[in-house]
Amino acid sequence: MQPSVSVIIPVYNIEKHLEKCLDSVIGQTLKDIEIIVVNDGSTDNSLDIITQYARKDSRIVIVDKPNEGLAYARKSGIEAAHGKYVQHLDGDDFLEPDACELLFKRAEETDADIVIMRFLIDSPRGQKEPSFWTQDEYNNISAIHTMAHEDYRWNLVFLFQRRDLHAVPIDYLQNLTYGEDAYQSIQIAYRSKKIVTLRDKPLYHYVIRESSVTQTGMTRKKAENVLLFPNLIETFLEGTPENRQFTEDIVYIRFR
Repeated sequence: MQPSVSVIIPVYNIEKHLEKCLDSVIGQTLKDIEIIVVNDGSTDNSLDIITQYARKDSRIVIVDKPNEGLAYARKSGIEAAHGKYVQHLDGDDFLEPDACELLFKRAEETDADIVIMRFLIDSPRGQKEPSFWTQDEYNNISAIHTMAHEDYRWNLVFLFQRRDLHAVPIDYLQNLTYGEDAYQSIQIAYRSKKIVTLRDKPLYHYVIRESSVTQTGMTRKKAENVLLFPNLIETFLEGTPENRQFTEDIVYIRFR
């Protein structure tokens, strides 16, 4: 029987944070889920922790693979998933207990391809909630306009999505470690006919660690990625029939 939701969790050397993440998924009020944990070549005790949890909960599926980066870890999770919907969850973040239930209900009631959730940023400096999308419903064009112009609009983990949006694989770039969310989210949004928001309450906790790639200083590789991902988005959008509608968006992404 097809599960309602596949929660995909990429893991790489996050043993200190992993249990909180897994506990938040196991404790979901929606029980009809599968939990796909992709161990991306961890060298710490992450795999041992995952294995211990899998022995206690049969819904956990372990994908153990060599390290290839976040994008390919998510790709492996999608390939292993069977749920009607997909929820991406980074291994050092966590969900509210009723997140999957509320997102699934909203998607089913509205026949949406994507449900966008509110979220909280948890950091050493405290907790805050960014401004939320202003409309209840978007099509693919209006959603991409919003993604291009607003902060935090293209994080893949905030897009609860139908798995069949991946029937034709999206383009993943293995060496893209900064901006990969933007590139993947733009592709998924473009494939969607109907995108809705869920305003009830924040459902995702986005944990900022000092060692995360977005918080560390500039390196040559990060600089190359900062230049690369707008090029990838531009190439993708210019290849669509609606390319003229995205001209301003492309320019704005480059300025950002």
